[in-house]
This record gives sequence, structure tokens and C-alpha cells, in this order.
Amino acid sequence: MLAALVGLCACAPKERAQTATPQRATAKRGSAPLGSAVNAASLSRYDTLIPILDGLLLTYDTFDRAQYEQLMKVNIPVFVSIDSIQAHRDGFGLFDFDYSPKANKWGVIDSTGRVVVPFVCDGIKATSPHEGICSIYASSFSLNTGIPRYMYKGYWYTFDKNGLRLSKGKAFDLRLVFIADFHRHEFVISEGPQRYLPENDGRPAK
Repeated sequence: MLAALVGLCACAPKERAQTATPQRATAKRGSAPLGSAVNAASLSRYDTLIPILDGLLLTYDTFDRAQYEQLMKVNIPVFVSIDSIQAHRDGFGLFDFDYSPKANKWGVIDSTGRVVVPFVCDGIKATSPHEGICSIYASSFSLNTGIPRYMYKGYWYTFDKNGLRLSKGKAFDLRLVFIADFHRHEFVISEGPQRYLPENDGRPAK
């Protein structure tokens, strides 16, 4: 199982240097279930609302564990649950399977508060007026070099106003420098919504 999770992508990783950190607000807990419609007044519970595409709003809230596990079971057939994978941490701490069960994650809602992209995402951005890209965490490990640097592995999806357009994510790698030696869940919000996304928005390099 460990080999299946660590070797998520055979593509050559690329380094991404640190950029300016956006101001961080404190998200309020309790996201609406995926696909549910709630009163527009519920938008007031979000401290961050960023217009993204087709009238949708990018924000963050408590990690939706159930939705994450559902997606990961499609991506990795041997995946059972967050609890089961936590038991497979490397004894030397090189492999960090931090699935952030208590973390905030990015998601997308509409103007009524309906959740369009569940709160499982480490990165989200618009790629056109009517479509965007988002990513979820898979694993990470320290590169043990003389400068802060670690490898991040995830899966990316496309989405539109109706939700995710892919049932199975596409694997990607990022080599991140000048942030830390290990990935931590708080980086997802402090580094902003575009940090943990594939190079070239998942398109092949020209």
C-alpha cells in the first residue's frame, strides 16, 4: 500500500518557490452537505468569499472527510479510510501521510450557499470563464536537503458550476522550496488557493 500511495505519478517533478502569503482569516466550522441548498444568509459565516467563475465563490471551511475518502477510494483502489492509512506512516518520518482530519480546506459554493466543490481541496483556481481546476492531497515527504524543501503529491480535477467534471483525479507532483522540510495542513490556507496545483494547470508542457 505504501508504494502505491507514494508512487502516485511518474512525471518529472518541478520546483515551485514561495510567493507572498495572503492574509489569513479564521474560517467558521460546519460546511453544508454537497449539493444542498441553504438560505443565502448562511454566507455570512464565511470570512473569505472570492468570486471565481459563473457567479461561484471560492472559500474555505472544515475539511469534509467523508467526501475526501469517497474521492480517494476511486483514485487508489486499496485506500480504505484516513484512519487505516495513518497506520502506514514511515518509521523515520520521511513519508508524511497527513490527511488533515481537523484542517480547513478550500471549496466552492454558489450565491445561495450550496456547495459546488466540497471542502477537500488544497488548491483551486479558474482556468476559463466557465471552468476551473482543483486539487486534493495524497501524500508528501521531506527531501532532506540543506534548504527547506519537500515533495507534495496530489490529484487534480476540473470543475464547473455543476461540480467536479472528473470522477477520478489525475496524479501530479510538486517540489516545494523555502516553505518547510515537511508539509503541514495549515499551509493549505496560509499559502493561498493557487499554491498546491499542477504545473501548467495540468496541461502538457509545450
